[in-house]
This record gives sequence, C-alpha cells and structure tokens, in this order.
Amino acid sequence: MGGGIAFRAGDHGLSDEYVRVHGHVTSFVAEGAAARVLLGMVPVDRPLVILTDSANIMFAMQHCSRRERWRDFSNHADEQLLKELATLQAQRTALTVWVKVKSHVSVELNERADRLAAEAPFVEEAVSKLYTEQEDGNVIQFYKSGEPVPVRASAKELNDHFIQLRNTAVLAKPTRTVGKLTAQGVGREYLPTVLWSETGLYSVQDKMVKRMLQCITNTFPTRARLHIMRKSEDGLCKFCSEGKLDNLYHWQCECTRFHDARTKVHNDIWSEVSKAICSHLSKHTGWEFFKETPVKDIFTSMQHHPVHAQRTPDGVFLRKDVVKYFLVDFTRGYGSTREELEKQEQTKREVYEGLMTDLRVEHRVEFYPLACGYNGAIAVDTWRKLMDVLEIPARAQERVLRLAVRAICIGFSTMVDIRHGCFRASDQSGQPG
Repeated sequence: MGGGIAFRAGDHGLSDEYVRVHGHVTSFVAEGAAARVLLGMVPVDRPLVILTDSANIMFAMQHCSRRERWRDFSNHADEQLLKELATLQAQRTALTVWVKVKSHVSVELNERADRLAAEAPFVEEAVSKLYTEQEDGNVIQFYKSGEPVPVRASAKELNDHFIQLRNTAVLAKPTRTVGKLTAQGVGREYLPTVLWSETGLYSVQDKMVKRMLQCITNTFPTRARLHIMRKSEDGLCKFCSEGKLDNLYHWQCECTRFHDARTKVHNDIWSEVSKAICSHLSKHTGWEFFKETPVKDIFTSMQHHPVHAQRTPDGVFLRKDVVKYFLVDFTRGYGSTREELEKQEQTKREVYEGLMTDLRVEHRVEFYPLACGYNGAIAVDTWRKLMDVLEIPARAQERVLRLAVRAICIGFSTMVDIRHGCFRASDQSGQPG
C-alpha cells in the first residue's frame, strides 16, 4: 500500500513525501500511516491544518484531541497505529485541525496526495511503515442461547447471530413497520426506486426521503409522539378544537385546519398521475380526457339530474371510437395494506353508486377508484385495471406507478412544510396558525 503527503507551497518549508505501508491491507492503515509520518515531520509548536478524505482517521483523531481523556485502543485491530497517532497529536503544543474533504472532486492538494500514494509502493527511498493487525482484537464474549458459559465470537459472528435472532422474532410477530413494508399489492417495490435514486426521473430531495422514512416507521415528531417521549406537555392537536391526538392520521386525514393543505396535495398528486397516464394514451384510438369537469358538461343527460349534475370526478376518459367512458376518482388516505386501501375504494364506490346507476341508463360507463395512502402505498391492481382498459403497455404502467409513488412522497413532504409554516405562525402570534 502507499500513502502520500502534499504540502501547500511554502508551508513549513517541507516537501511532499511518499509513504510505503506494509501490513494488513485497509485504507485506514494507508491513510493513518501517512498521517503518522506527517505528524512526525511538522514541528510541534507550529499550527497545522490537515486535509484528509478519510473520515475514519479524522474521527479517530478528534476523539483523542483532549489530553485529559485517553481512549482505550486495546480492542482495536489497529491499536499500534492509533496509539502512535494519538501520542504524536498529544505532544503538539500548537493548534492542530483536521478537515474532511471529498475525494476525487479536484481538491488540488488531495489529488496530489493521491498521486503520491499511488507511486509510493514503487519508490525505493520512500518512508516505510509496518502495521500488523492485532490478533483477537475484535473478539467478544457473549451468552448464546443453549450455552452454559460465554462463547467467544468475532464482531461479525455476533452481529450475524443477533440478526438471526431478530429475524426469528420479526417472523413470529412482525412490527408495524415490517408489516407496512412487506404488505402485498400496495406497490412497495416502487418505493426504493424513489427513495434511493440520487438522480433521474424518480429521485426526490434528501429531506423528502427522511420525512417519508419517518412516516413509514411512525417516528415523525407529531405532538402525540413527542408526548410519549416526554418532550411535549400533551399530545393534543393545537390547530383544531376537537381534542384529538396529534398523530399522523389526524394531521393527514381529519384535522380541519389542514383541509386546504390536503386538497392541494391531493390535486398535486392527481395532476402528476393524470399527466403520466395521458402521455401514454394511444393516439390512434382517439382518447379524450376531461379533468375535474362536472358531469353535466360531459353527459347532457345529467343536466336534468340536480342531485348528480354538479358531481365532479377527478377524471373521465372517453374512448371516441366506441363511445365508452371511464370515470376515475383519486383518493389519498391512510391505507398501508391492501385491505385498508380497499375500504377507501369501497367508500368511493358508494359515493358514486347513484350517479353510475343513472349514467348507465344511456351510456357505456365504468368507474375506477384510485386509492393511495399518504405513506406511499397504492392499490396496484385497481390502478393496473384502469391502465389496461386504457390500453397502456405494461412497461409504461410501471413508469406511471413509480411516478405516482414519487408524487405521494413529495405530497407528504409538502404537508410537512405547511405544518411547519403553521407552527411558525403560531409562535409569532401566540395563537394557532
């Protein structure tokens, strides 16, 4: 292995240095060996700023920055290297600052040090350092089920053992989070594409990823949760007078203060979904789409039905060649499982039952309730049935479903921003925002 030390021109009057490193192969040892040589080169009474792209080395040295507290390295595989680094740093009387820099982003000194490190193994006159791995440095004793005495095991073996125990417990009685993430038929396979895509069509901002994970794991800091953690006087909603707990369900689905916010988020998601669906409609079939249009403006027969005339579904797709209509109403609720989403669908069917009965007297028409949960779940089978009758190819359906999950994640984050705005307004005025 090799390490490199690059000085800014004129600093300390020292020149760049190659470091040849022998021992067990890890980046920690290579970077640490270079840092050890550097600390030995610079006089202890001169201020020193060290730029490194190794977070591990920097954090290790920060932990040893106070002389009155000496860290125990006896169980660390690189005990020898760490003790040398800590000792040299403790001997310094001038300010020593460690700065973490990103690697391979054209930081001039860091790039130069990397080139020196790459050449170091082949430079005969380079400083040479040997660091061997401490034997049994990571061995731990623990009580294993069925064993009368403690069992010796490495950290990896111990980790694997407890993971196995945890998996058994989860399989026996899954937690709510595991239940949400493994629920069948709610599109959980699309969530990783949204949360872990750094760039591209489906990516979202880091803050949205954090908020959605808090939502799924039920760790979002609502007042009800903060009260459980003893960080709030009570867990009641401060924005409505109904005396309800301020949990995710109340805030996302029923609090009167956030009715307009929920409407906005609903409309934003539906706009993204309908745009994605319409972009894949066949141009040869002659589809027409009516977005949020009163039924009386689409079906002339409904103008004489005052009960239904003003009903406005989220969308109506008309297939012109056979004159067949497909009514769609999108609903954003609390569902995490297919059963919960099915309840949301059934509620919509009941709302539209009378209208559909009247429409079918004179028209060929079908109704599709598209349900989703604020936590990213979607009723995949119903969404696919609609896209099948709209003759959208399977590959395009995957794209629509991923875009839908992305829009739902953004919608939850939008609700968080609105909530934060209400709290700020409340703090300034002394009254709920």
